[in-house]
Amino acid sequence: MSVGIAIATYGRLGLLEQCLGGLNQQSIVTDFDVQIMDGNEDHSVVGELTGRRWGFRNITVVREQDIIPPSARGRWPAMYNALFRKTGAKYVTYWSDDVVPDNAGCFERAVKIMDDSAEIGAVAFRWRDGGHPYKVYRTDIGNHPLINFGLIRKAGLDKVGLLDEGYAFYCADQDVTLKLATSGMRIHSCEHSDHECSVTHWSPKRPHNVNRSPEHTRDDVARFMNKWQS
Repeated sequence: MSVGIAIATYGRLGLLEQCLGGLNQQSIVTDFDVQIMDGNEDHSVVGELTGRRWGFRNITVVREQDIIPPSARGRWPAMYNALFRKTGAKYVTYWSDDVVPDNAGCFERAVKIMDDSAEIGAVAFRWRDGGHPYKVYRTDIGNHPLINFGLIRKAGLDKVGLLDEGYAFYCADQDVTLKLATSGMRIHSCEHSDHECSVTHWSPKRPHNVNRSPEHTRDDVARFMNKWQS
């Protein structure tokens, strides 16, 4: 498998089906290793998706409680890291259940960009919230193209220690971008070219068991600034 797609969900089956439907239209769909973690308390997604392959060569659905210790549940970096450790794919990406690729050649183009240059550690996709214009966001420190729903070289991600599980919700995407960039890997931005690599994030209301409280927001931002501001 060349692309490992890690998806965290909290029982939002309708959104997840839309996400999987979009991924199923990708031109290299047979190269996907799709790993889904269901954090919903009733694990409705596990029950609904078990046995359904969606045209993927490999799709696995696991329960958060079976893998993640209680102290780390609801923290998306911990969920994605657990899924990254299970894949043997050359490239990986982390997606939420409310994201869809907007072009059938999105991942094929991103894989080619990375195959053509070993210096590239990640491809930062253009993305938009709902109907807003596309853009490639940048890190608050260093002004690097932000890897959010982009493609990451798995060997490079392993080298920098995966995602920082000290974050609950915010800033882990900026953190891993900076870890890759400061380790010597280049982040390829699709802002002005390679527009095939575009996604839409629908951003509906977050489920109650995702760690997005004001306290977690404050702590995540403080952790990020203390780590990188110097």
